[in-house]
Amino acid sequence: MEIKHKSIRREPWARVLKRTQVFFSADDGGAVSLLRFDKLTSSLIRDYGDGLLGTVAEEGGYWLQLAYDGDDYWYTAYFDPSGNFRQVYIDITGGNDCKSAETACFDDLFSDIVYTAEGRIYIFDEDELLSALAESVINKTVFEKVKKLTTEKVAFLKTDGEKLKAQLISLFDKAVNML
Repeated sequence: MEIKHKSIRREPWARVLKRTQVFFSADDGGAVSLLRFDKLTSSLIRDYGDGLLGTVAEEGGYWLQLAYDGDDYWYTAYFDPSGNFRQVYIDITGGNDCKSAETACFDDLFSDIVYTAEGRIYIFDEDELLSALAESVINKTVFEKVKKLTTEKVAFLKTDGEKLKAQLISLFDKAVNML
């Protein structure tokens, strides 16, 4: 187990055979990317664990990423091929480097939160977080910070999830015209 370094470009990704992607800075300074999945080897489906399955990537669908320099979370919203918001996935990170939208990146710290179009909230990969601590990939201080931030983001989604969703939809509407 290791901490994965991820880029806004989301490369390499063997599942994605053809893509179209644009980058820009949001009015509030966030790094933004819209990635359209033009050709995939297969769709990516997420099991939410309560009998609900959610598509995370399919041909013609989009990932809108939004991140702020120095923050410890990264938003990735999925829009279906018709442009409908389906979910936002929040990675808890070791700090974002977003000095440029084209080169924005982060270290993934294992804890993930999903907010669906219907307002459901899910926390994923807590087992990976515990394993990372047990294997000394992260220390107790980082573990506690990730747990605290996960709790804070869940509370944020409960009160302001619809505001975040509206912000992501607005950015999507702007970005899709740039493709």
